Amino acid sequence: MDYIRLEKDVIEKLRHELSRELYYHRVEHSIDVVRDATIIGQAEGIKGDDLLLLKTAALLHDSGFLKSTYQNEVHGCQIAEGILPDYGYSPEQIKIIEGMILATSIPQKPTNLLEEIICDADVAYLGKIDAFAHAENLRREMKEVNDCTFSDIEWIDFQLNFLKSHNFFTIYAREYLTPGKKQYVKTLLNEK
Repeated sequence: MDYIRLEKDVIEKLRHELSRELYYHRVEHSIDVVRDATIIGQAEGIKGDDLLLLKTAALLHDSGFLKSTYQNEVHGCQIAEGILPDYGYSPEQIKIIEGMILATSIPQKPTNLLEEIICDADVAYLGKIDAFAHAENLRREMKEVNDCTFSDIEWIDFQLNFLKSHNFFTIYAREYLTPGKKQYVKTLLNEK
């Protein structure tokens, strides 16, 4: 597996070809998810080829936005199938990667540890100090791409409904991200 070359090529493609209306699902989000998946994965004992598969799925998990904002995970799997053989990935490895990409669909339904890790990495921002900025980027993107406009109160309610139904899956994320997520909820409740 030539992950280094893949990462360079995919980041370049995302940087130049993603819609400018994607304020949240931009190349920086994919880079953040690769970083967070690596941190969480290593904390959960993932190493070797499994760590490369995890990083590959994280890198490609939103690549489907290159084709469509609707069912982007399915499109991301199609992209993975199309390009990964050229980087030395086997059909079995590609299936594992596709499982991880599909697991990031909301609502998240991971079926194994690698899928749990990528799900947590995909929304790790919820437990970080800059959660509000990421959420505002998502709000702006939803307005531009989906013509979905929220008043401030509606946006807070939308976020709180998601946060109430969301739980981190991995031990690492529950320990290190849940406290920040709880603080973010408190912040949202105080703004109402």
